[in-house]
Amino acid sequence: MPRTCTIHNHPRRREIEQALLARRPYRHIASQFGVSTTPLQHHAKVCIPDLLARVQEFDEAAHADDLRVLLQSEMEDIQRLKKKAEDAKDYRTALDACGRALKTLELQARADNIIKDEQRINITLSREWIEIKAVLLGVLGEHHPAALDDVVLTLQSRGMGRAIETPAGDLGVNGDV
Repeated sequence: MPRTCTIHNHPRRREIEQALLARRPYRHIASQFGVSTTPLQHHAKVCIPDLLARVQEFDEAAHADDLRVLLQSEMEDIQRLKKKAEDAKDYRTALDACGRALKTLELQARADNIIKDEQRINITLSREWIEIKAVLLGVLGEHHPAALDDVVLTLQSRGMGRAIETPAGDLGVNGDV
């Protein structure tokens, strides 16, 4: 039987999650909210990554819908201007509008394909990667803070600083999670 997360039903769940995302020590959060550290660890390592992945998916779907609306509006503008050009017997402009309509249609088709493509996996959103990253950051921060600093600096120097960010957006240097 799956484990039930007691933090989900806690009356101060939002505050607990904020403390977890701020990477406060489990023992401090536990004493402040009257819970034990085990459910906090479970919630931080299992529940929060799931929630963040769902939020990310929702944000991407909303953004895709916005893009779809913009592309549709662009296509309507092109069709309107093409009609005006044809009515004015300006066939060069009408042909240019046809080319732009084709490019817009191609972009819309690619966007629809990406949106409908459920086989692609973004590793930075996968629950397993988020959990592995949290464990690695926690172990490095707790046992090898200098090594964690070296990893962070190296990634930042290569323009990959976001790869090591935690859900809270910090670089996970204090090792509390």
